[in-house]
Amino acid sequence: MTKSQHTPLPWRAIASEGYRVQNGPYPDGGGNVVIMADAIFGNTVANADFIVAACNSHYELLSAVEHLRGCLEHARKMLAGEVRKNSNDVAALADRVKQYDSLIARAKGGAA
Repeated sequence: MTKSQHTPLPWRAIASEGYRVQNGPYPDGGGNVVIMADAIFGNTVANADFIVAACNSHYELLSAVEHLRGCLEHARKMLAGEVRKNSNDVAALADRVKQYDSLIARAKGGAA
């Protein structure tokens, strides 16, 4: 079974003729569109913003979780005495913490 590919990122929310989520932007204004609603009501804007944030951050968040899993495994090995503490590892982890703080802020809708 072949896995289908989604359209390119990033997606964005657009208030036009109701509310829609679109990938692009394309110079001609075209692109793949998911219509959220024919009119803006209730949670339409919040739902569209959430969908866009989730789609656009998916791969970066997955990469972060995979890296964190590796860090936890390395910490487990250090605690078990299987590997020795390395100052370069500690500095690299400190840098990653800063990167993850920025990623978390963006995922929460803030500036990085």
